[in-house]
Order: sequence, then C-alpha cells, then structure tokens
Amino acid sequence: MPRCTITRVLGLLPLTWLCLVGTWLFLPSPQVPSTHRDAYIQQTLRTGGALTTLHPYGDFYKGTVDRVRGSNCKDCGALILDWHLDADAKSDALVLRLGDARLNLTDAALQSAAADPAKPYYLSDRITSKVRHGTTDDAINMPWFRWTDKVLVGEVLHGSWDNQIDVRVYSHASGTVEIWKELSLWNDFQGPTAIRETDRMVGLLANFDNISRKQFDGASNRAKAVDIKVSGIKGEFPSTTWPIRHTICGPLFVPTFYLPVPVFYLIREPMTLFILCVVGTLAVLGLWVRAGTPEMGLWFAGLPVVRLCCRGRARRARRRGVWGPSGPVQDDEEEAGLLGGPKEGPSMFKAMPSVAKPSKSRARVLGDKY
Repeated sequence: MPRCTITRVLGLLPLTWLCLVGTWLFLPSPQVPSTHRDAYIQQTLRTGGALTTLHPYGDFYKGTVDRVRGSNCKDCGALILDWHLDADAKSDALVLRLGDARLNLTDAALQSAAADPAKPYYLSDRITSKVRHGTTDDAINMPWFRWTDKVLVGEVLHGSWDNQIDVRVYSHASGTVEIWKELSLWNDFQGPTAIRETDRMVGLLANFDNISRKQFDGASNRAKAVDIKVSGIKGEFPSTTWPIRHTICGPLFVPTFYLPVPVFYLIREPMTLFILCVVGTLAVLGLWVRAGTPEMGLWFAGLPVVRLCCRGRARRARRRGVWGPSGPVQDDEEEAGLLGGPKEGPSMFKAMPSVAKPSKSRARVLGDKY
C-alpha cells in the first residue's frame, strides 16, 4: 500500500497548480441557450435559487430618470442584479429579493385585486436597492472569456455594493406583478393606457404571474413559488461553467495566482535566477570543503535533503535480492548456498557438499541431511 509522505504531497503541488491554471485558462464558457432561457429562469427561482443577471452600466440607465448618471460613466462595466424568491411565513407573502431590497409580490397582487374600479392597478413608491457592480479590466481575465464572466471576476476581486438602482412594483387587476425601472412615466401616471410599448422595452425588468391570492382558514398557502410563472427577466446570465471559475477565483485564488508569483518573477528576471544558482552552487561547495572533500557522489547522497527525498527509493533498493524456491534470499550467504557454494571462492567449493545447508528462507530439498 503506497505511503503518504511529505515529499509525495509536495510533489503533487505543482501538478495541482497546473490543473487549476489549465482549468482557468481553457475551461469553455457556454451560455444558456435562448431556447432554454425561460425553463432556466423557472427552475432557478421556483426551487429557491438565486438568479443572476448582468446589465451593461450605460444601457441599464437609458431612458430612465438617471440616464445622465449612466452616460457619464464610460468604464463602469456592468450592474449585477440578484433575483431570489423567498416565502415569508410570518406574513404569508411571496417576497422578491432584488439586490438588498425586499419587494412584496403577494401584497402587490392583493392590492391590485382590491383596487377601486376607477383605478384598477397598484403602483408602489420608488424603491432603492443596492446592487453589485463589476468591471472587465482585471488582469486575470482572458480575451476568450464571456463578458459576463469577466464582470463577475472583477466583482469577486474588487466589487462593492455602492451602486443603487430605483425600481417600482406595478400590478394590474389580472394579478400580474411587474418590476419596472424608475421612469419619468411614473411621475404623473394616468393609468395602464399611458404605458407605451417603447416604455416596456426600456423599463420593464420582469413579470410574475399566478401569484396566489387565496387563503384557507388556518392554513398559510399563499407564500409559495411552485406555481408562479416568471417571464421577461431582462439581462444576460453567467456562463454555465461560471461556478467552477468562481471557486478558482474565490477560495482558490491565493494558491492559484499568488503563490507562484516568485516563480514567475524568477522566470522573467534571468539575472536574478543566475545569481541564485551561483549562490546555491557556492554554498554546496562550501559545505563539501568543510566536510573534508570526501567522494562527491557519496557525500551528496548523504545530505539530509537527499536522504529525505530518496528514502523510499533507497529502502526499496535494500529489499531487492535473489529469489529462491520459497521466496527472496536476504543476504550473500544465502545467495551462495542457493547457487551451490560459498562466496569465499572456488578453492572452498570442492570441500563443501554439493548442496549447501538450507537457510530459513529456503526449503529443504532432496539430499539434505536432517
């Protein structure tokens, strides 16, 4: 059974590092197919997972009240919106967590159903949410990465929650709840007929249908997401292999990209590498002279570092021997007995019997005396 030694463990470190770097560089970044987009959204949100969408910074603010803010930042990368459906058991409401904001979808659906027929809709006040933000200009991003993964890498390494977006929750009598950006449309909203198709293209972020509005006595069954239908979520998704890169970029970032920095520095600075080689050679020669200039090969093999690295190999070499009828012969005397004579020389061969005395490692054969 192979033994786990320090040298073997240390020997695996370069291989592990090469595997991590190779995975980081050459792992493909396939996107979610457009034909599976709706199914991907439903599966993620209904099962309680977090859905991440990315929006180019300037494009997100086009047509909104903050369009000047978006146009003034040329290298801001993208906004990262995290969507998560949460069932609040206390209020029996389905809550949407968008960034750090909590939007009550059940309450919006109930208020639109109970609205005045003259005003058959519900419109929330402006809600400010802090969201993540990332850029694509990090040095460890490769040109062939998807831009969504580049943004997420920048957010993991240098990201912050200092970006804010303003949204509104809008619901009409059909029970559909919509999440909108903050548009000038809402300042003097005249009803559903005032919403134009261009407004939907610019400001609508997501639709939520089939939100339960019924409740049985003694049962809390409105705060469920299993039957909800989500559609129209804007933005692009990370690649399907992003979780693997996130692991390398997050918990494994230091051993993957920081520990080999001295090696990279030595490769890029040949003079420094040459100086280290000269100093190391002079140090070894100094130790050899101090030991009395013995035979170089034997002295080098006796160094503690060499013995530590080659201890297992030396042990295996000592175990090698001549094999007899019942197993290996351990020493020279048994080898001589197996071959029919002692190791002293041919003059002793005539005086000895033709078959040597059996040893512990050799079984008796016909002709041996008992």
